[in-house]
Amino acid sequence: MRNRTLRFGCFVCMHRSPEWRYVPEDEKKKSGLTFDNDGEFFMSLKYFHSSFSELEICNLSADSLTTKTLHEEGDTRWEMSVFEGSWVIDLTAGGCGRFTESFWRNPQYLITLTDADKDDGDGKCTVLVALMQKNRRAQRKMGLEVLSIGFEIFHLADPSRTPKPLTAKFLAQSEAVASSLPFINLREVTCRVKLQPGVYCIVPSTYQPNEEGEFIIRVFSETKNNME
Repeated sequence: MRNRTLRFGCFVCMHRSPEWRYVPEDEKKKSGLTFDNDGEFFMSLKYFHSSFSELEICNLSADSLTTKTLHEEGDTRWEMSVFEGSWVIDLTAGGCGRFTESFWRNPQYLITLTDADKDDGDGKCTVLVALMQKNRRAQRKMGLEVLSIGFEIFHLADPSRTPKPLTAKFLAQSEAVASSLPFINLREVTCRVKLQPGVYCIVPSTYQPNEEGEFIIRVFSETKNNME
């Protein structure tokens, strides 16, 4: 793709396109513009707005979108908790909330959110939850497909009087405050929610009971959290 200019309905230029002559050198330095990777292309903001309605940015972690300079000025880093777990047939593979008699058997993770976000002004905590299946790609060779997975989040209004683990009766009488619904057969499902400070229980599950698998669950929050 070197030395080529691509056009597909809107103005796009490669790093050796003549259009770069119209960008002053000081502007290039100011914006940190480099041409390190052959095959990069650039689009004007005007045409980007007219061509796309949504932009998704993939990054290694929530912190990688925050600059080191902001941290030095006192900006709070994202807190992250990570746990590994498994759904085991007849033990911890209870299926989704539709199966009220077995849903409570799924792994349960308590998370305590102590402080609201600093700058939002709504008194709530921003929480990102990511549930990822382990080893499913390797197990495809054995005929195993990716499971339909998801999770639900329940608020514990009075943690000291709440049974641990949460019972079938408690969960049947409680409404989830957030979830990753619908259940879907993806390697990873995520959800971003705003919650009041307090204690919550995250219940990851497969859609059907007695579907066996391993998983990793990660929880990010803008303020300190305690997860167990």
